[in-house]
Amino acid sequence: MWNWIKKKITPSPLPIRGDKVLLLIDWDNFLMGLQTRFAPDEVKISYRIEKLMTWVKGTCGELVEVDGKKKGSVFAPEHLQPFYQDICVANKLHLNICPKKKVADNNGSMDSVDEEIIWFGKLMLRHPDIGCICMVSADQHFLPFLREAKGKRLKIAIAIPTKNSLTKQKSTIKQMLSLVDANPITGRKMFVEVDKLQ
Repeated sequence: MWNWIKKKITPSPLPIRGDKVLLLIDWDNFLMGLQTRFAPDEVKISYRIEKLMTWVKGTCGELVEVDGKKKGSVFAPEHLQPFYQDICVANKLHLNICPKKKVADNNGSMDSVDEEIIWFGKLMLRHPDIGCICMVSADQHFLPFLREAKGKRLKIAIAIPTKNSLTKQKSTIKQMLSLVDANPITGRKMFVEVDKLQ
């Protein structure tokens, strides 16, 4: 009669993840990183975005649908120039314009654009189709979010603008690289420096 009391309670397993990719682009970090490496006429932002999108599709997989279409999400400050807005739209990127201001976090401060990316990313962790987060940024503020995503069995891919755009702290670099997963087919780490994409 009381056998149910002795039954071992096991935690429910984590949900099975989908195979779609959530692409999150920190526009300021992406653009400023490229501008530190190239002269203004050599940045070729449209070309870099196209190469990035090809890398994401070939290395990480198909993008998850945002607003009914397969899109990545760009988070940019309100002063984003129309020229860059047109490039984002042409590459089917969902553009999120955020007011830029400093906000407090556990590591001191970050800007509100980073805060919006983290908020949206955490919201999308519940999406059953998402199996991979591809973060386009070299910003250390995303480390706790990426760890949380990894804890929920999502694969992590990171694209940095350039090697020089990584924080100078070696521990941050190691932490970022330790989160990156290998592609299940090729076995290669899903990590790229965008300026080296051809």
